[in-house]
Amino acid sequence: MSLDKETVFKVKNFTSSMPVINIIARIEELLSKIGSTHIEKFYENGVPIGIVFSINHMGKPLSFKIPANIKTAGRLLKEIPLYRKKGQAFLDAQSARTAWKLVYNWIEIQVNMIKLEQAEALQVFMPYIYDKALDKTLYQHLSETNFKMIGSGK
Repeated sequence: MSLDKETVFKVKNFTSSMPVINIIARIEELLSKIGSTHIEKFYENGVPIGIVFSINHMGKPLSFKIPANIKTAGRLLKEIPLYRKKGQAFLDAQSARTAWKLVYNWIEIQVNMIKLEQAEALQVFMPYIYDKALDKTLYQHLSETNFKMIGSGK
């Protein structure tokens, strides 16, 4: 996918200047407001690429794993001529800021849905339920099985 000029200016957070560590701190604060009992980050080559957190549901801790798709953001932001001119280091940093800020925005909306009793935590975060033994989310598992557990199973 490439970005045309009109689309570039509609991409949310593509100019975010907030440091990734600050964005992650804000995410952790949001998750604590809905009762998260455990929060950790996971890294690739020293760069945080996702967050895992736990919430108790009916007395049972459930873990959720939400990625920040930095590489994908980078591929798309590379289509912006100004960013190509600034070099790879800038593009990498901007890709991380953009991806993490999108994660923050999404979690912020979900937390507001939960706080305003429009949805439950499990309901909004369900695709991201994480099985550490398999190192997969529910969505990844369902996707790999062509969603056979949903519908008729055919």
